[in-house]
Amino acid sequence: GVAGDAEDNLLKEYIIAVSLLERRQAAGAAASRGSHGGQEERAAEEEAALEVAYPILVGRPAPPDHPQYPGLGDFFLVQGGGGRYPDTPSPGSSSAAAEFLKLRAGVDETTIEAARQRSVAATIRSLMAVQGCKLWDVPADLRGVELSKEQKNLVGKGFAGPPVELGGVALSAEQRVRCRAGLDEQQLRMIKAMVQFHVPSFHEIIDRATVARQQRLP
Repeated sequence: GVAGDAEDNLLKEYIIAVSLLERRQAAGAAASRGSHGGQEERAAEEEAALEVAYPILVGRPAPPDHPQYPGLGDFFLVQGGGGRYPDTPSPGSSSAAAEFLKLRAGVDETTIEAARQRSVAATIRSLMAVQGCKLWDVPADLRGVELSKEQKNLVGKGFAGPPVELGGVALSAEQRVRCRAGLDEQQLRMIKAMVQFHVPSFHEIIDRATVARQQRLP
């Protein structure tokens, strides 16, 4: 990242999530060593920590006439993304995340400074080291589902820049132009079907986090 970077809301969320996850891990390690603070200290740690994170990874939407249409490509193969991130912080996003941690989470200065100095690449690696939902990882015969009236309003949105190639297949100039038009209804129907397919794993993650927290509470 460089000083001129625009603030990235997703990156800010990732920095905050990583910082609070690490705070939870540190608290857990201290507890396992038998180092327990007072009741007020434990309550503060509980509020300013995150139990679990489960990022939903989304690849490039495949344009019409592509073998993967109307599905998604692999997030990790996106040119310019999916693992190709700067080894420096993005100052605007890092500073905003640090300010949130200071004012809303009440974390210590060490955590705040670490958030400011955390590179984009380190943030992504830390968050994805444990788990994540690969939205494109669904059965080959999965079919799209009907959209609600509100969801149909998303047609033409979701543009993230045309890729040069997708899934090892070079895109034609026409396909690249089509990518600029945003998501069409078939693509949205498929994305909705993918999310529905993964709903059980969302519930599993939530249940696991709930049980872990209940086990810690007196």
